[in-house]
This record gives sequence, structure tokens and C-alpha cells, in this order.
Amino acid sequence: KVIVAGNDEVKLDKINDVLELKRDAVADHAAIRKNRETIAQFYQDQGFLLSAVEVDLVPVGEGEIDVRFTVDEHAKVRVRDIEITGNRAISSDDLRAAMGTRKPGALSFLSGSGTYSRQTLERDVSVLTGLYLDRGYATVKINPPAERLSKDKKFMHVAIAIDEGPQFS
Repeated sequence: KVIVAGNDEVKLDKINDVLELKRDAVADHAAIRKNRETIAQFYQDQGFLLSAVEVDLVPVGEGEIDVRFTVDEHAKVRVRDIEITGNRAISSDDLRAAMGTRKPGALSFLSGSGTYSRQTLERDVSVLTGLYLDRGYATVKINPPAERLSKDKKFMHVAIAIDEGPQFS
């Protein structure tokens, strides 16, 4: 068997979709390790940055084992604030509006908005670069975002530094 425990926030169906292990198959330690990493990455993508996944091989009979993944989810990390510096041509509010990374809103418990995701933040850098390129800033440089986790490990502070350069027409 393949058993997943500790998944309170993420449904088992979603975890099973990313698992490649099958019942009644030969135990492959490399595949088991890969699936543990896949579950951990899946949780990271869902905003559970501090989650951890452990794997145990439980003997159940002669030559048979159960693979047990135990997930320690922790809480989702939320975006506390997004600080943008170095921008003169485009307001910080307009830049934030174009971003997928945003602070939690009134209905974020329904939509999941405000949850920190490194992938979304990386995509946002491309979006911001595109905004500047569309306005003639061909040499714009957007530094990789600085991320700082709060002391209580519940919130992420994001800082983005922009060097617009000259505008071309």
C-alpha cells in the first residue's frame, strides 16, 4: 500500500495525482525518494513553505511493505507586504496590480489569494519587465526579489528593486 498521513489542508486526491508509486509493485527506493520530493514540492507550490514530508517503510508480511508518507504541513505563508523601490515611471500601485503575488484580501480565505509562492513571484518579475519594455525602458533591470520570513514564520515580506534606466522612443 501507499499511505499518506497528516494531510489536513490538502485533499488526498490531489496528492495521489502527483504520486507515481503503485500498489503491488516492486519497492524501488529511488522512486520512493523521488515521490517524497514530489509531495514536498507540491506542498511548497501550494504555499506550505515550511512543510516537511517523511517516508517510512512498514513491513506487513513476508517480502511486503507499506510505504507511508507523513506530511507535517505547518501553516501557509502569507504575503505581508510588497515593497517596490527605484520605480519612477510606473507607480508602485500599478506594478502591484499587475503582479500575481499580492497581500491577502477580504475574501482570500475563499480564493487563496495572498498565499506566498516563489513560482508566482518569479513570474511577476517577467511581468514587470514586460510592463517596462512596453513603455520604452529597454534597459530595465529588476533585481531578484528579496524575501524575508517573519519571526513567527507566518508572513513573507517581499522587496523588489528596479533600475529603470533611460526611456527610449
